Amino acid sequence: MKVSGTLTDSYGALDGATIILLRGGKRTNLATTSDQEGKFKIENDEIKLNDEFEIRYVGLKTTIKKAKDLQNAKIFLQEDVQQLDEVVIGNKDENSNDTKFYDWIKGIGKKSYKVEKTKKSIFKSPAFMLSVLGLVTIGTIIIIIKKTR
Repeated sequence: MKVSGTLTDSYGALDGATIILLRGGKRTNLATTSDQEGKFKIENDEIKLNDEFEIRYVGLKTTIKKAKDLQNAKIFLQEDVQQLDEVVIGNKDENSNDTKFYDWIKGIGKKSYKVEKTKKSIFKSPAFMLSVLGLVTIGTIIIIIKKTR
């Protein structure tokens, strides 16, 4: 049996949407992706009329369609909008036992925050050392240019 169709959203054709055959509610290895025009096609003798296909695309709601409904079908996927209250991005030195940042994240939602200075020296920071090296290099280049004029 052959299933085919065209996938669109509010902006037009969906390039790279995933179409996967489901068996017993679980994904199988039989799948494809939509092309630049949003078109897809799967032709396989194992596909039955009542088989279901999962159609998904990042940022859009996943939909499930029966194989009998996927005969040159035109499918519109809706946006899946979820609002985030806050996103926190952090970094922890693997060699450090400093957990202040993670303790602070756990405290989000409490009314007061305490900010403490870290005891790390800025002079040991690779970013600081590269900045100094860059300034010295630029300074040397400027002096050389002035002397050659």
